Amino acid sequence: MKRQSLTITDCSRNIPAGNGIIERAWRLRSREGNVDHVLLPTSRADLIMNFGDRLSYDGEYAPDLHIAGLKERPVRLNHRGVCDLVGITFSPYALPAVMHAPAKEFSGRTVSCDDISVSRAFKYAVCRSVSDSADAMNSEMIEDICRALITHADINRLPDRKFMRMIDDLRREDIPPTVDDLCARSGYAKRTLERLFSTYIGNTPKEYLRKGRLNRVIGILKKAEASRDRSTFTAIAHDADFCDQSHMIREFRKFTGITPSGYRAEDFVKGFIS
Repeated sequence: MKRQSLTITDCSRNIPAGNGIIERAWRLRSREGNVDHVLLPTSRADLIMNFGDRLSYDGEYAPDLHIAGLKERPVRLNHRGVCDLVGITFSPYALPAVMHAPAKEFSGRTVSCDDISVSRAFKYAVCRSVSDSADAMNSEMIEDICRALITHADINRLPDRKFMRMIDDLRREDIPPTVDDLCARSGYAKRTLERLFSTYIGNTPKEYLRKGRLNRVIGILKKAEASRDRSTFTAIAHDADFCDQSHMIREFRKFTGITPSGYRAEDFVKGFIS
């Protein structure tokens, strides 16, 4: 079947920065063809509104309105026909404030909006997306939905500022090699960290750090590709704090379903937003 290139539109321009609830909003479109992507493991959940033909995750059809929870393994997204997805990506720790449920309840799951008892903000977003057709939906409407989610989210269900700063810092700083190192850096006891991650992130601290290190490997590969730098995998493993090249390759294959050399060679899609 014919493969079509996708148009990705960032709809986050007018969403208040640092709001703690919404990280970004986007729209993914293709008129026709076969959209066949691999979605990598994530530590964020998305609200997905599908205005096109049906889509499936690993062969299982998804409701047109659903929460795509954080992923623990590579998942294949397939869409045949018209692809028109609107997505709202939540901040890593925001799901309990919007869903009124611990983040771990959505881990590794695709959950229909019909099956969720949620806040007013989420109901507003669902009702608005259902009432507007794909042609009527535009960036301004998507931003309105995001602002409603931010306004009506229960901020009392967000973690304390110390934990939010720690998660935000992990995206800008080096990822600690172990959970013990993270405890030393953050000042949290190990059990406290495990409880906070379970409630607000949906991962264990160990799995969160693993995803961070592997995302760092992907970042190195992307930069190397852009600069035509053929860095050895031994050097990349060292830069990303893996024990050795073999350890990195094993973990990378679990994370992406492909080896680093295969990732480097192919036009591999890194999630909804490339």
